[in-house]
Amino acid sequence: MTYINIDIDNETLTHLAVTLSLIWIGVNLKNIHLVLINVRHFFHMVNKVYNDVCNKNPFILDYSDEQKQFEENVQLNVDEHEEKEVEKERYENKYLEKFKKYPNEYLPFTESELLLESKIVEELTKNHIELRNKIIEELLIEQNKLKKIIDRIETAGGPLTEEGLKVMIEYDEYIADFDLEDEDEEYAIIETYDEIKSNLKENKSEVVELEMEDEVTEEKRMEIKKSAYNTIINNRIKGLMNSVLLEMTPVGNVFMRYNFEKESFEYFSNNSIPYRYLEPIGRRYVMTFCCKPLFVDLEDELKRAEVKFDEDKKKEDERLEEEKQKKVMQSISGINTNRSIVAKLKSYNNSSNNASNNPTFVPKNRGTYALPPQIKANLPDVNGGSTSDKRLLKENANRYTWEGRFQDFCPIKKIDKKVVDKKLNMSWAEYKKQMSK
Repeated sequence: MTYINIDIDNETLTHLAVTLSLIWIGVNLKNIHLVLINVRHFFHMVNKVYNDVCNKNPFILDYSDEQKQFEENVQLNVDEHEEKEVEKERYENKYLEKFKKYPNEYLPFTESELLLESKIVEELTKNHIELRNKIIEELLIEQNKLKKIIDRIETAGGPLTEEGLKVMIEYDEYIADFDLEDEDEEYAIIETYDEIKSNLKENKSEVVELEMEDEVTEEKRMEIKKSAYNTIINNRIKGLMNSVLLEMTPVGNVFMRYNFEKESFEYFSNNSIPYRYLEPIGRRYVMTFCCKPLFVDLEDELKRAEVKFDEDKKKEDERLEEEKQKKVMQSISGINTNRSIVAKLKSYNNSSNNASNNPTFVPKNRGTYALPPQIKANLPDVNGGSTSDKRLLKENANRYTWEGRFQDFCPIKKIDKKVVDKKLNMSWAEYKKQMSK
């Protein structure tokens, strides 16, 4: 039996052991980059050992082509994986796929919130009924007042008598200086009397309408429920000032919270964070604290803006078409056939033709020298470019406010000592009264 002596140096074995250890550490830490680098190094060391074995073993032949193909396949797989990792590392798209799948709604109410909602609905319903009854009461008072005025006027013989006029003056002081012998003023007095009757009639119809309908209509009931729901949600959103998220971005770390009063995402960072990096933090924030409706999805907003743009364009086209039709009708009816206007138009056209035909003609308020092409290229297009270009304006967008550096962020609330110790809120008179006891 033939034995082949193959010596592997200690340095190679040490490298293999260290590489395997680093691979194990990378797997535990879930560091793909570290694993890939050390896997590549491990295969390189194995390949070296394999070459040494093959060189010292006369029975193994033609191994180089297979090994080369194996190395190329390994390198190809590693490169493809690294390309995919680079694509995933685009921070602007972070959390985007998960955000799209996340439900656009708040969490269901807790038992305490449901109890509070029912109390708010009950209170708002009670206030609505009280307001309705108060309105009916005021209308009835006004109705009785108008009835008494009309009865007194009719008892006095009508509005055109002296006694009737006195009663009318109590209703409207404007007619105090009216003369019954003046026909115009007499007509105004009769109009005022008819106005009193009309007001009484409207008053009666309003009272009947209010009394006929339910104390709380279905429409009002839905409005009250919506108001109570919004109150609970607003209370939740106000509490987001105490919900802080820490995110690590490519340009620095960020603390973020939501301010209900400002309707803005506030953030603290030692570096300047671009808007495109703040958007992924906002996505993660609303998913973490279950408040996705607060976040404005720019893709959805652009779709709405595009729909609105098309609708506005359609309306504008219809308006222009109507104006065009009007101009055609006006020209047919002969409105713009005035000879003087035609003469003015002819003289204007002649002057413009002279200007275009005369190469030495220079319009007023124009420079005699043309701008260089390199300057013209950098000038903004004040005419708005092509009329066919869509200029979409987003009505809503997420707002982010920088509140300072990390050292400016204080997670600990200041305690109001007057709330904790009521003695601190005591007035001097109360103190003297207590001391006298």
